[in-house]
Amino acid sequence: MLLKEFFDEKGAFYFPKTKEILPKIKGLVEVARENRVPIVYVVDEHRKGKYDREIEFLGKKHCLEGDFGSEVVEEVRPLSEDYVVKKRRYSGFFATDLDLILRELKVDTLLVVGVKTNVCVRATVHDAFYLGYNVLVVRECVASNDSYLHEASLRDIERYYGRVIGFKEALKLLKGEIHLG
Repeated sequence: MLLKEFFDEKGAFYFPKTKEILPKIKGLVEVARENRVPIVYVVDEHRKGKYDREIEFLGKKHCLEGDFGSEVVEEVRPLSEDYVVKKRRYSGFFATDLDLILRELKVDTLLVVGVKTNVCVRATVHDAFYLGYNVLVVRECVASNDSYLHEASLRDIERYYGRVIGFKEALKLLKGEIHLG
């Protein structure tokens, strides 16, 4: 999730670590586009004035459809050739067409970036693993407002659900310079 709600100081769930990861995410997006690698944005978007379990549980409205917080940050805004998948739960796969899009594109490996490592990133990684995808989380391109939970989630992902890789390795993968072995 690369939404203003998390990456902009005016967002309801903004935290400073997002400013640190944004330049690296932008670099990955640029290299992916140069190398014709499909880009899928999974965006949190909740209905205004309607019951929403996630909002009720958190007790805080966020990423409401059409509002400032539900917009992707300018630095990495989707282009017409990109895919945008709207979600209303933590996982990008739960009750969305993300899996269908990826299968139609014949994608078997995912590079995962965004926030929060211990919530949306982790939930999406779990579901991706369960659905049979090779999951790669780019360490310098994920963040949380809780450093302990961030690191614990990365360790858990590395042990059970996929790999945690560095930014330079992710760039090489996108450029086709290295392949998964």
